[in-house]
Amino acid sequence: MIQNSLNVRLFHISKEKMAKAQERGSRVAEIVAGIKVIKFNTWEKYLIEKISKIRVAEKQLLFRMFFLRGVSGAISFMVPVVCCLVCFSVFQNKIDLLTVGKVYSMLTLFTNLLHPVRVFFMAKDDNATAIASSERIDKLVRLVSQAEIKDDEKLLKGSLNISNGSFS
Repeated sequence: MIQNSLNVRLFHISKEKMAKAQERGSRVAEIVAGIKVIKFNTWEKYLIEKISKIRVAEKQLLFRMFFLRGVSGAISFMVPVVCCLVCFSVFQNKIDLLTVGKVYSMLTLFTNLLHPVRVFFMAKDDNATAIASSERIDKLVRLVSQAEIKDDEKLLKGSLNISNGSFS
């Protein structure tokens, strides 16, 4: 139950992080596309600040995501050990005395249980990441492409031609 809620939270954080990365990427693409206007109006500092704010939010989401992955990994390591300790205590107190053979059998069983439990939690984590990635790719595929704006060949390089402009 705890592991499931952690994975759901990881899924949502992963989606948020990818949305921030997409926003940052589209802002950078806009800047590259309009670099002439940006340079002409000296908007570099303002745009760098905007992109930096998006990147800070993205880093915070990454930190939260890695923290939750660490907690999830710790739980996956602890589950078989806790089960083994509970079985030892119940067996010792209620059923029979433990012998070396019984302890070895139980430790082998729980050691063999560790790997499938870890792989299961890693698979759930990777599944959440894959779902978020596929949703992002789906959004990317549905984008409408725009015609490329070409420079006027009559103008000199670095010059601007403004028609019907109003400056106030």
